[in-house]
Amino acid sequence: MTGIDHEESYEQLATGKADALAGDDVLLYGLIAKNRTSQNFMVIGEFLSYDPYAIMFRKDDPQLATVMQRVFQEMAQSRDLEYTYKRWFLSKLPSGETLNLPMSATLQEIFRALGAPD
Repeated sequence: MTGIDHEESYEQLATGKADALAGDDVLLYGLIAKNRTSQNFMVIGEFLSYDPYAIMFRKDDPQLATVMQRVFQEMAQSRDLEYTYKRWFLSKLPSGETLNLPMSATLQEIFRALGAPD
């Protein structure tokens, strides 16, 4: 069974018309938080695929590339990346919801590669 969008798909799960819902982890944790149903649903299992998020900008802008690299390295080294992750994915959001989305091993490794202290 498929829904026309994420909300309809979630509704099918919530009403028992579907047994499970597959999606990216941020989306699934967001649906649980938004609907305040952490007592009823949980995200489990291994990733079915891996779709990294990224920042895109023009190829002919080496100054922006340099700034982006420097800022991410500085944020990693100062632990601002970790703080920002905790703020938006583990703490209460301005909307009142909490995603409770643990950081993946892949993202931890990316932060480490950028220079985050252990």
